[in-house]
Amino acid sequence: MRRAGLRWCSRYLFVITAAMFIFAGSLAAKEVKPLLDRKLVLSEAAQVDLKKYPDADTVLISDYEKVKYNPDGTYTSVDEFYEKILTEKGRRESRVANLYFDLPYTKVIPYKIGIIKPDGRYIAIDIKANSKEMVNPSQMSANIYDPNSKILKITIPDLEIGDVLYKYVRRDGVVPRIKDVWCDFYLLEYTSPILKYVIEINGPKSRPLKKFMIKDPVKGTVKFSQKAAGDRIIYKWTAANVPQSFPEPQMPPFYMYSQRLLVSTAADWQEISRWYWYLCKPHLEKTNQAMREKVKELTAGLKTDMEKIKAIYRFVSTKIRYMGIIDEKTAPGYEPHDVDITFNNRYGVCRDKAALLVAMLQMAGFKAYPVLFYVGPKKDAEVPNNMFNHAISCVILKDGKHMLMDPTDESTYDVLPSYLSDKSYLLAKPEGDTLFTSPVTPVSENLVKIKTTGEISRDGKLKAESRMLFDGINDTTFRGAFSQWRPEQIKQYFTFVLKQSLPDARVTSFEVLPKNLRDFKKPLKVNIAFESSSILVKGRNIILVQLPWFSGKIGAVSFALSGLGLEKRKYPLKIFSTCGTVGEFSFKLPLGMQVVKLPEYKKVDWDKFSWKRKLSFKNHTLAGRSSFLINTMEFLPKDYLRLKSDLKVIETEAKKLPLLQKKCASTDLKYLKKLYPGSKSVILAKNVDIDFKDASTYSMRTVIKRKVLNYGGVKSFSELKFFYNSAWQQVKINYAKVKDPDGSVKNISKKETNLMDQSWTGSAPRYPGGKILVLNLPGVKVGSEIEYDVVIENSSVPLAGIMCLFKEYDPILSKKISITAPEKLALKFSKTPDVVESSVNRAKGLVSHVFKVSNVSPIAAESSTPPVWAFTPVIYVSAGNWKEFSKSVLTALTGAADKQEKTKEQAVKLAMMRKPLEAMRSIRDFIAIQVRDAGPGFSSMPLSTITPADKTLKDGYGNSTDRAVLTYAMLQAVGFKPEFVMVADIFPIPRAMQALKAFPRGQFDDILVKVRYQGKDYYFNDTSQYAMTGATDSESMIVYSPAKDKLEYLYAQPELNSLYKEDYNIQISRDGSAEITKTKAFYGESFENANRLYSEFTPEERRRHFQELVSGVAQAATAAGKLVTNFEKYPGVEEFRVKIPAFAVVDNGYMYFKLPGLMISEIFKTASNERSNPVMLGSYNNYEQHYRIKLPAEMTEFDIRPVSRVLKVGPCVVRIKVSKSADNELLMKCSVKLRPGIISAAEFGILEDAQSVLSNPAMGTVMIKLKK
Repeated sequence: MRRAGLRWCSRYLFVITAAMFIFAGSLAAKEVKPLLDRKLVLSEAAQVDLKKYPDADTVLISDYEKVKYNPDGTYTSVDEFYEKILTEKGRRESRVANLYFDLPYTKVIPYKIGIIKPDGRYIAIDIKANSKEMVNPSQMSANIYDPNSKILKITIPDLEIGDVLYKYVRRDGVVPRIKDVWCDFYLLEYTSPILKYVIEINGPKSRPLKKFMIKDPVKGTVKFSQKAAGDRIIYKWTAANVPQSFPEPQMPPFYMYSQRLLVSTAADWQEISRWYWYLCKPHLEKTNQAMREKVKELTAGLKTDMEKIKAIYRFVSTKIRYMGIIDEKTAPGYEPHDVDITFNNRYGVCRDKAALLVAMLQMAGFKAYPVLFYVGPKKDAEVPNNMFNHAISCVILKDGKHMLMDPTDESTYDVLPSYLSDKSYLLAKPEGDTLFTSPVTPVSENLVKIKTTGEISRDGKLKAESRMLFDGINDTTFRGAFSQWRPEQIKQYFTFVLKQSLPDARVTSFEVLPKNLRDFKKPLKVNIAFESSSILVKGRNIILVQLPWFSGKIGAVSFALSGLGLEKRKYPLKIFSTCGTVGEFSFKLPLGMQVVKLPEYKKVDWDKFSWKRKLSFKNHTLAGRSSFLINTMEFLPKDYLRLKSDLKVIETEAKKLPLLQKKCASTDLKYLKKLYPGSKSVILAKNVDIDFKDASTYSMRTVIKRKVLNYGGVKSFSELKFFYNSAWQQVKINYAKVKDPDGSVKNISKKETNLMDQSWTGSAPRYPGGKILVLNLPGVKVGSEIEYDVVIENSSVPLAGIMCLFKEYDPILSKKISITAPEKLALKFSKTPDVVESSVNRAKGLVSHVFKVSNVSPIAAESSTPPVWAFTPVIYVSAGNWKEFSKSVLTALTGAADKQEKTKEQAVKLAMMRKPLEAMRSIRDFIAIQVRDAGPGFSSMPLSTITPADKTLKDGYGNSTDRAVLTYAMLQAVGFKPEFVMVADIFPIPRAMQALKAFPRGQFDDILVKVRYQGKDYYFNDTSQYAMTGATDSESMIVYSPAKDKLEYLYAQPELNSLYKEDYNIQISRDGSAEITKTKAFYGESFENANRLYSEFTPEERRRHFQELVSGVAQAATAAGKLVTNFEKYPGVEEFRVKIPAFAVVDNGYMYFKLPGLMISEIFKTASNERSNPVMLGSYNNYEQHYRIKLPAEMTEFDIRPVSRVLKVGPCVVRIKVSKSADNELLMKCSVKLRPGIISAAEFGILEDAQSVLSNPAMGTVMIKLKK
């Protein structure tokens, strides 16, 4: 396993690539001396099957790797290995080999890649024909644009279960990362069994391995030998019969807890430290006068060293944007730019920002050094290496202590965020230094502190205010998020959290401090006032108080604990940081309401984890204190057992509620920011010129000028990305520039313009590759004006249509759209909205339609907002018609399906001796398994790229269009009459259907094939072999039939509609314990998903999944039988039984409990009490839940129980029916039909009311009175 350098820090996330390859030399297989005896290997492979390795998807049969390194650190290695494919999952994951490579370090020649069939036949893979090299697109998520970072994707067709995959690769290390040092890292244990793996290292006696060792050894699996051979030394490790390992949720990276070999010619860490110092030194010395003046300005008037250090740190952290363009020569991925370049550009990656901070601190007179940092588990200190993935800075204080600082994080209050605690680091010093570990931040410095006060009125309405203080990791995490969110989004987040405790809560005031979130001198605070009418759950005699315990729901602690489904663990449970929440509240109760009983809570308290709650009642005020603290960064396996036990206690204790009873007792930046608060930018002017040459050829020129208003705007608009495909599109940037607030202008340079590959390109080499043109605008800051001019040329468009929008999420001062076409080209235009000014000009045989708007307010940033066209002014323009489109599409599709002899031969073979439905399924399954789905959608490519069925069959992959052609050809070959059905990539509402019918445009990505058989429609090409025959994932979508020239909605057979049905049979005892049988039935799409899941589970995965199902009912639940599943019949079924010792709370003569797994509370979610935009109801689904609850014989009467209801929200319907049988049995049936639709802002109250009803605790709470 090899590393990719500091460019891969992805700010704070660790990434190690499995290999870094330069695809060099001929791809043809070369005759080379084998390292392994194939006959012997295949005899061993013949003994490998699922009976012997039931949990393995693949098994490494034999691997021999020989490495020969030189004194200067260069090396050559050859690697030959055999791997057997055991399962469908293993086959699918092995069909494409992803080889990551990085210039200029390593070259590789894949000598041979092949498949050995069970009968011994060897099929050589034509590497050249099946490979595609592309620029690695994942780096863009880290703001890095390095054309030398690439991926070679090699498709391996015809790979089947039972095959042995063979590879023989040579790799040459031509440029050492550290001169005269060679080091490496090898995994000798993996998630697949290893039968044999030999590593042979040949090194010179003049530069022997100074350090090497096996870490976390698997006893008895590795042997080592060493011998001299002339002037060289041969080291050899042989791993044999290494058992398969099973990764666990939220564990540290697997590679640091598996058996591994570390080797290095470096004697100690000082050698690595000195190397990085002298690599950075010349760049640290490239300072300028502006830097010196800035240091002087930042430290002016400051008295202490700490004040000066933090002032310089804040500047680099907040004013130097994180973004990387790779152009280093000496050590790409490690070497920083000259510090004056980073200072002038105001951007850089981690190593650039760290170097700049070091240089400026040195100018201020401090002993500052660059630091190599490892964001991940602590490194193996015994063997020095250069495997680091981040760079930070360090000042050595007068007392000799290290003050670490990470200027990469642009949104932190702390100079070293808590998530960088307990990590390995190495100071770069001229004399060298050793490896250190960053200190762990105690939980007391990583708290959210919450204080809530309020009053409950006599009618049960709570008015309250919460004040929250965010410290440490909580400040860093939430300040970073809030800096990029609009104010309404921040408010929505806290409203959502509030509604988890009080579903009908309404926020009455909200404030985030400091107002300027970039002011890191002040801690982050949130003040929120709210009202709720659901705090009291009123029964006939008793009132339950649904208290808003915020501890555990707000802050980093709310998402720190996950992966808790396993009963026990082999590996630690990793926590990203210590964190916690402490809170207190006091609610004054109304007159006439008294406390009957306050619950007493058991506390959990040990050095790594703590949970406490306490209630009190005094002076008619109900008060409570709570804390939820995680004071560690990992729970060892023994700690995990205690944590699981504690969570069961907490689950039970958290159910306890106070019992009450009623008793009678007695353009200027400042101007624009003020005008449009919260907007990221203002569009000062936007001109769009669309020029039609003919019905299928047009260009679109966009000239836009916008002013950036806040930090969120800087992050959003510093990069421009244009997606296109050169098969029918061209993009030209006429200019792009940034005007600073001081009037200076920066034009984009060539190195700030990068052409990247779209992510699908490498996996589908048959198609013209999709491109992304990326512009990294220089020096964007608050107050900058961004202006650019881009032209996109389109040709061979089969159904050209344009949607003109006049409202955006940023305010628009001026927008003009001009559409010009020859007079003879009869463009169709929809009606012009009243808010749009329009005109028509005719000259020289051309007609120009001009549309203008000005001073347009922004769309509010709200969750579940529909597509912009669905509720704002829009003009549709079309240059085509459906009749002509249907002809051209049918010609292209049927032409690719006709006269395909290989396809016909395969279809006949699949359908032979099968009934019609069986034949259809056989063809569907064959294509789903053998023909990989890869490539762009239908509307992303010209019709000329549609592939003949025989070619798709041979290549073993295709996009939706080509797979539909193959499906059509096969079905037709065996006597069916198939029909193509094109699925519109658009929200399926009546408004969309009307616009599409009247103004045709090519908005299709997927194509299905329909067969009408015995009066029923069967659909193919959007489901896998695990689905029922004829089922479809495109239910309710708008589709077009080119054969019928008709647009319609797609509806599957009623029995194949997606439906999730769940039954709970609950039997409760007098002591509150319960036994629950849970049964799920899966129909339609849910059948396919569940069938795939269980079909591909290994026994171990199934065992773990069952544990998660059990703990999903309750943490205290234990299995009372086996997990039963059956997908051989329809519908599919999953069933299991659990026992819960404290399911219900028994207190003061009453028993109460909540219905487990009740889904109706999750159907409709609102994040605020006010709404500007409509709400999108975006899914098509059906759910049913049935509860049969057998109550104890000691029950006398119901005090609280759910009630029957029917709720209609737009096209969605929820039905709840509750009844009681004579023998203490409560029955409840919930049915939900969700359909795509839109709720207007005026009707938002209907949605709120539905959420309030369905999420009210009373809907899922049962309370009964017991006999004394």
